[in-house]
Amino acid sequence: MSPTPTSPRFTAHMPFRSPWHEQIRATGVVDQLKDGRYDLFPLEKCQALTNNLLKPSLFNRGAQHGTQDADIILVGELAPFENENFALEAAVLACLHAFSPEAALGQLRKARGRCYVHGPLFFQHARAYLQFLILACDIRPDLYLPDDLPSIAKDLFDVVKERDAKEPFPSVLGVLRVVGKETCEEHLPPDLVQMMLRDVSYKEKLRIELHKLRGDRKWHSAYRLVGGSRELSRKPAAARLLPHALPDRVFWMPWAPDRSRIIAWEKQLSDSDRNSLAYAFDLEGPDTTGHQRQLLRYSSSGVFGLDTDHLLPVNGRQILDSFLEVVDRVVARGPEAISLLKTVCIKPKQLNWQVLDRIEAALELNSLDGIRALDAYMRDFSKGDLSERVQACTTVLTTSADAPRLQNVFGNSRDLARRAYRVFAEAAGYLCEQLDKRQASERFAINTAHLGHALASATWLHEYWQDGFIEELKGIPDDYYISSTFKALRTSSGDQYFDPCDDLASRVCLSKRAGAVPADVSRPPRLSDNPIFSISLDRDRAQLRDMLYQESLEGFSHDEAAACVRQSQREHDSFVRKVRDLLMVANSDMACVNLAAWLGRQHASGGGVTPPEECWRQLLMHKMRRRPSGLMERVGDALTTSKNWVDWMNHLQWLYGDRHFDPEGGLGFTPEGFRAVTTRKMGIGRSISMSTNSTGSSGGSGLFSPRLSGASSPVSGYSSGSNGIFSQGSSAGFSGALLGKD
Repeated sequence: MSPTPTSPRFTAHMPFRSPWHEQIRATGVVDQLKDGRYDLFPLEKCQALTNNLLKPSLFNRGAQHGTQDADIILVGELAPFENENFALEAAVLACLHAFSPEAALGQLRKARGRCYVHGPLFFQHARAYLQFLILACDIRPDLYLPDDLPSIAKDLFDVVKERDAKEPFPSVLGVLRVVGKETCEEHLPPDLVQMMLRDVSYKEKLRIELHKLRGDRKWHSAYRLVGGSRELSRKPAAARLLPHALPDRVFWMPWAPDRSRIIAWEKQLSDSDRNSLAYAFDLEGPDTTGHQRQLLRYSSSGVFGLDTDHLLPVNGRQILDSFLEVVDRVVARGPEAISLLKTVCIKPKQLNWQVLDRIEAALELNSLDGIRALDAYMRDFSKGDLSERVQACTTVLTTSADAPRLQNVFGNSRDLARRAYRVFAEAAGYLCEQLDKRQASERFAINTAHLGHALASATWLHEYWQDGFIEELKGIPDDYYISSTFKALRTSSGDQYFDPCDDLASRVCLSKRAGAVPADVSRPPRLSDNPIFSISLDRDRAQLRDMLYQESLEGFSHDEAAACVRQSQREHDSFVRKVRDLLMVANSDMACVNLAAWLGRQHASGGGVTPPEECWRQLLMHKMRRRPSGLMERVGDALTTSKNWVDWMNHLQWLYGDRHFDPEGGLGFTPEGFRAVTTRKMGIGRSISMSTNSTGSSGGSGLFSPRLSGASSPVSGYSSGSNGIFSQGSSAGFSGALLGKD
């Protein structure tokens, strides 16, 4: 006899399933709802378990979804979860898809009804119900639940859940806009929402959050929590909830800031910058005066006082409105502009149309360095390093030269003209004092000279100064002169130190050093005593003058140096620039050769009729005399071709006749010596030419002469090009191409 399905023999071999409620618990859905992670709910897995439950089997005939039979089976399966919070909601969600529409709505009502309990259990029931509501809307779209119900439930769940400190504070504005609608009232009635807000002390927590945001001037974050609450007060259901949801309604409800403005302030600024600009940002904040205006600036000028309130509008704009527009531009410009705003307006708590003009003029600058300098200039100059003040004034003057608006707002006798003069006078006095102590800084002297140049160029300020002072400013030398003079200071000893020292005091500081020799005490004349060193020259000639002054410190005749300066005014610009460039190169054998070539070619180009002025020839003689003995022999070795050597001899003869020979020349030059070097170089040239001819058809394997190639040079620091032209490194020496031409 075969076993029947109900016989003990049959059932002994059946694999029994565990009860449905145990299978649901095993999925972990209960713990997920307790943790507030409804987004991880394994819906498909749970629904599959329910589908298996309703399938026909040996022990039941099964049931179709949405039928009364299915409802009866499912209600019976939910019995083990009764009175078990979170577990009952999880179980209902697992089988909600199989209920009939009427039974499914009944489960929603039962879940809502379980929330109406008092005491500590309310918090748990509310969290469970809101998660249940969020998921139920997705599971049963055929129930035609309100479209905005899931979002409202999510907002409320953010309010009642255990929130992480890093999460943004939840807003209930969306809930208040919808609550009370007929579509939502059945599932989220106002009284239930009120219970949730009260149970979690939302109003007090929001008060603390708003106080913090207000202190940090995070207006956009604050507006997200309270914005538009005035409109909500016109809706009866929302108006009943507002006292339980919004603190300090007297100033938060009317608040209506410029949203794009407060968004930019919060996104673009650091906490430190927002705090430093608090006085400005408060004007866009809520009206805390009790007048219930839309913005604080409509009731008060804040820290800027009553004087601001009495200022008349300009171009139909109130000053506070214009001020905040400037603040927007400052924020967009960056840290330099923010620092200037703090210096000019925020820290002194001063706001008027002149202050705004200054800030706007600064914002028109393309250079951030200019804005930074204006900021430094506007700070209290009595507190700060003198060097910084010198550089700030220099930059302001230089920047203002091309900015007429800056000139208008800064250039007056009470401001830039007086302050810049005072800083220059202080810097000049300090430099003189340091020179007397032999502790002067070359960098500080150059910065002081730069300030003097800037003052001389600030023509819009000259009406405030005496003409004599302006003329003295124009005579301040350039960096090369100052560096050369400091080089002389460092190499001078004893009383020799005071000659260049007094020149610096006279030309840079426009004054006398404290220890300078009195006017009635005789002293050796100095080149700077010559009036030619006080006249105004163009840039090239001024630089040449400073270099000639340096040459005078190294032994060049004062009279000849002054003659060169005077002659430069009559020379062509290209001649002046070339001589300046040649003097700029460190003195060397080849520097002398190049200068002789340039001056000799000038003589040759004149047809031998008009030689260079004697002062230029004396300058070349001075530079050759400063070279170590043996100049002729070294040049003979360095010039790689006999033609270059002959050119040099011709240049010297064109310039001096026989004056460069000893004893008048004092250079060790003699006709016999030149002939000997010439003979030697001619012999080397013939030897090389023969070697080249004999190896020309052998694939280039002949002799290699370092003297004729660029591989080596007898003169240290020099190399020869393919045309035998010599230059020192990459300096601006004379182009040796001139040496190879008649």
